[in-house]
Amino acid sequence: MLVGDLTALPAMARIAESVTDVPVRIWAEVPDEVADYLPEGPAITWLDAESGTSHLSDAVETIEWPDGEGYFWMAGSPPRCGRSART
Repeated sequence: MLVGDLTALPAMARIAESVTDVPVRIWAEVPDEVADYLPEGPAITWLDAESGTSHLSDAVETIEWPDGEGYFWMAGSPPRCGRSART
């Protein structure tokens, strides 16, 4: 599970390209959908960054975590990740 804003997009793309043995799910908060930037395969949820209010923390709070071990990665500018980073 990868969560991030526009600043995290390059890293999310790189991680998604390198992980091939487990399902990858991405939540990306960007001003415009840039589907061609991320590799094909992962399930992607595009979050609108135009509203001026970040929804990254809300997205993290609503994730349905799969059973078993997994990997979670989140990055972005502090105003967008702040609440999640503190919880």
